[in-house]
Order: sequence, then structure tokens, then C-alpha cells
Amino acid sequence: MDTEVTAVRIAGVASGPLFTGRTRLKGVVFCATGAGQLELRDGITNAGPVKLLLDVVAGTGDVQIPGGIVFKDGVYATSSGLFVSANLLLG
Repeated sequence: MDTEVTAVRIAGVASGPLFTGRTRLKGVVFCATGAGQLELRDGITNAGPVKLLLDVVAGTGDVQIPGGIVFKDGVYATSSGLFVSANLLLG
């Protein structure tokens, strides 16, 4: 079944809600200048359960998630280290 996909961007070292409501993470495209981390939690605060913890090194990359990861109450993201940006593919 095909569904509409929305790209949501996080830039630099940041923390905050990226999407409200139920959604499914289908992939992540990221860039870093060195070691960094992207943490995605279910909900719109940093109190929700961690659904994805992605450690990255210098360079770019992408992660495709067959079937996706369901976020019931939204997506809250925190990036750290030498993280530059990420595009989350939600649908």
C-alpha cells in the first residue's frame, strides 16, 4: 500500500517536536562532520519512549526502514555531537 510521504528536516544540534499526531518513520537521510547522534522519541516531549537512536560518523548516509517505525503521539527529536542535519521521511 502506498502512502503519502512528508519530509521533515532537523538542522544542527537541536531538540524539539518535529511532528504531532500518529505517523510512521520510513527513512532518515543524514549528514555529520564527525561523531554525532540522533534520538527520536514517541510524543511531543523528551519524556516519551525512545523509538530510534542513530549514531553517526563523519559523512552522509541514509537508513531505510521497511514497514517503518510507528510513532503514536508525534516525533520528538534530539541531535547532538557533530550532527549537521537530517531529513526524516514520515508517512
